[in-house]
Amino acid sequence: MKRIEWIKQELENLRENDLVSLWNEYCYKNSYEPICLVNELDLNCVLDLSGDALEIINRIKRDFSEFDTNDKYYTVDGYGNFNSYNDPSSEIDLDALAEAIDNENIDTFGCIDLDDFEDLEETED
Repeated sequence: MKRIEWIKQELENLRENDLVSLWNEYCYKNSYEPICLVNELDLNCVLDLSGDALEIINRIKRDFSEFDTNDKYYTVDGYGNFNSYNDPSSEIDLDALAEAIDNENIDTFGCIDLDDFEDLEETED
């Protein structure tokens, strides 16, 4: 198995929160901030506003009918429009993320230990 395939497989097996954290790290490193995924508690930080996150979400919902306050994750596109999702994997490019991890361009925060692949490779030889 190639290392990039192994990394992608590891990404597919991560807990949702860990995958979202890695994707956010990838977005920040590559200036893709508008498509980063956040949960409701982080919405104030993304908007750089003070106040109650639920109040902000309700204001957004009035303006954008596709925004569902029951969804767990939110993105902001390049036009400042909000979209919501329950399944963050629909917004995550696993191939690009796996490539960045393979090139060691992002910190995996211990979610994926690249040494495990080397250990696996040694046991297969």
